Amino acid sequence: MRISSLGSEEAKSVVFNALLGCFPVPDGSVWPELVRSCLWALSRAGEETPHTTRVLNVALDFSLTLDPSDEPEMRRQLLREALDELEATGCAVHLGDGRWQPGCAYLVSVPHTTGEHLLIGGLPTGMIPLALRKGIVPKGALRRVSLTAALQTWFLDDLQVPVMPWNTWLNHPAGSLENWGMTILREPLQDYQPEDGRGAFEIYFPLSDQAHQFFRWQPLQHPCSIPDGVYLARRSRVYGAKEYKLIQLTRGGITKVGQILLGDEHRRLMYFLDYLGKKQTVVRIAADPPHSFRVLVGSELPISEGRLLRALGRLEANPDGSRFPQRWIVPENNADLVRSALRALHITIKET
Repeated sequence: MRISSLGSEEAKSVVFNALLGCFPVPDGSVWPELVRSCLWALSRAGEETPHTTRVLNVALDFSLTLDPSDEPEMRRQLLREALDELEATGCAVHLGDGRWQPGCAYLVSVPHTTGEHLLIGGLPTGMIPLALRKGIVPKGALRRVSLTAALQTWFLDDLQVPVMPWNTWLNHPAGSLENWGMTILREPLQDYQPEDGRGAFEIYFPLSDQAHQFFRWQPLQHPCSIPDGVYLARRSRVYGAKEYKLIQLTRGGITKVGQILLGDEHRRLMYFLDYLGKKQTVVRIAADPPHSFRVLVGSELPISEGRLLRALGRLEANPDGSRFPQRWIVPENNADLVRSALRALHITIKET
């Protein structure tokens, strides 16, 4: 048997076609798919629950072999962001304590399209028969699927993958932001007992003049001059993970504390607190002829609204590699869906 060597571009073509079914690969799709494949393999198709560290270590080794252009720490950060994106879209499930499982596979019908679907879940693209991958287009952590007769037979009949309605996948809380936010703020608080081994609290202070939510967090100093009241607070746990709670301040000190907020409740609550403090964040929207518009987002959106933009739009990378601001290009036929979702968060939209 004869063995011949491949050039770097040929090797990349072989790997990316095996991983994603296409080469070149759309921006932002390589690392989510690599992490998805590593999680699938390390979990033995969902039977085990590998730790974050193990998933990222394996993905890092493979990624640097594939493309050594980044420093290891920078690449690790990109892979961590890819894992977070998989979680945000329902493709990976964080079980707590750093343990992960692949998400269950299902299809989501996309509005304003002629039968297009999203393929959600931890099933790697490389597990799909090669002849069928041409109908699958990677899109960050998501994958757009045009359900040809062959794909429909494979997904719906052979694998019996369910089809989930669009609004079910978005998983938006019922009711208005005001009603939801007031329900959270009315949750009972317990007497505060200091805990060892936990970081100091920071509080979210939307009365700040800082435009973006990232800069509205401030350390809780003792004594503090912040008025008495109930505030959203966060602190670091072991290995740097953040926990978010409501705390009550009385005469500059913490007197009561709530339960840890779940999922992205803290993120949605930040928008509600912005609204109460009359310090709403701003999103800029501009036409992008001939058939699209641009959405400039300066702060992290809750999962539901983030899913909306990921599914309907395309994220442009910032030249400096920073995560924010996010620059989304969205087809104009989805303009009403995007504007409605942003206004429901009481975000101020500025048309430019």
